[in-house]
Amino acid sequence: MKYVVSVDFKCKPQSVAAVAELLRSALPETRAYPGCQSLDVYFDATTHTYTALETWDSADHYRAYLQFRTAQGIAAVVDPLLEGGWDGVVANIKWLGEKTTF
Repeated sequence: MKYVVSVDFKCKPQSVAAVAELLRSALPETRAYPGCQSLDVYFDATTHTYTALETWDSADHYRAYLQFRTAQGIAAVVDPLLEGGWDGVVANIKWLGEKTTF
């Protein structure tokens, strides 16, 4: 089964480059995390927002990954860079679930 999530990282305008570097360094570890099937990132220059579209084996795999990042102290790293900090990221996660076909 595939489970899709969408995550927005709304940057403070002066932090776009720093967030890009942070994502560039962190995403290989995310892609290698158990259950991660794919991860693509898009950037909206108008809103200074990076959006990650991620496919996981299950919602539980993604929840485990979130716990891992939280335990690593990601909040302290991103809080000064993002609008709403880590709490804003978590609040904006879209739990899309499985792809439907009609």
